[in-house]
Amino acid sequence: MFGSNHPQLAFAKRRPRVMDRRAKALLKDKQWREVKDVVKKRDDGLCRPCVTRGRRTRGTQVHHLLYRSHGGKDDARNLILLCGKCHQDAHAKLLLITWGGKNPAKSVKFEWVKA
Repeated sequence: MFGSNHPQLAFAKRRPRVMDRRAKALLKDKQWREVKDVVKKRDDGLCRPCVTRGRRTRGTQVHHLLYRSHGGKDDARNLILLCGKCHQDAHAKLLLITWGGKNPAKSVKFEWVKA
């Protein structure tokens, strides 16, 4: 067992936790990029609310339907593609996004509020 990382051995060197955290962060970042690519492909790279208004605006930002702070997951079913303006409007409550069912991204509806 010479040179092992067993914690009960006095001479054993502990592996730094920094590498473990970094590896986890890199994995999470890779998974997030993969999910974003799935959402972009599903939405044809277009902003979903703009498409409902008859405009073909490029979607550049991914938006959580159910915010992560409210228990939402980083799952493609909980994400939609928005342009920058629609994303700002959604967070400013000028664009109301409603959904239902097991796959919220498929049953999403948009309603603009007049300010």
